[in-house]
Parts: sequence; C-alpha cells; structure tokens
Amino acid sequence: MAISNHIKNLNKELTNLGFDASDILADVDADFLKKQNLKAKKKVLDLDFQNSRKTEWMINTPKKLLYEKALNGNWYNFSVNPTQFATELETKFKKTDYYRKGETHKLEDKLQAF
Repeated sequence: MAISNHIKNLNKELTNLGFDASDILADVDADFLKKQNLKAKKKVLDLDFQNSRKTEWMINTPKKLLYEKALNGNWYNFSVNPTQFATELETKFKKTDYYRKGETHKLEDKLQAF
C-alpha cells in the first residue's frame, strides 16, 4: 500500500508540473524498460523498506490518514462534541495510544465508572 500511494502521488506531482510518465520515458528503449520493470517489481516485492528510507507518501498512506481521521477527526459531527471532555478523560485514563479492538470492553467499564 505504501508503494502504491507513493507512485500515485508521484504521478499527481508530474501532472501538476504538466508532465506524464510517457513524456519522460518517450526516448527510452522498450527492451530496457521491460528489464527495468521486472527488476523494479522484484525489488519492491522483496524489500522491506526501513522507516528512514520511506518517503512521507509511503508513511502517510490514505489508509493511515483515514484511520486517524476516524479516531478523532469528526467529533464536531457528534450530537455532543466530546472535545470538551477530552483533556479530562486523557488525564484520568493516562493512555498514550488509542484503545485497540480487544480493549473496548475494559474502556466501556472505565467510562461507566467515570
């Protein structure tokens, strides 16, 4: 997913600059492109990129951004906006990360006691 997001954003940048991938590759030999395509696919599928070598687009994938938005980005749409309670709840529960799927029942118990 990270690689496809990176490629999608690179294509968008090229389009914004008035280029297309075919413009860049127009004068390149077809056999060379075929070999490079195979080589690139092998590298991408075989490599596990270290975080230091990932670009911003590879780290901040649409899936990750939507996940983070789903966690706290739409609070203003709730009938009661929980933003006003967020600071107090954060200090009471002292959780530095989000509650995972299996922790929701424990969280419910804590909130009921609150």
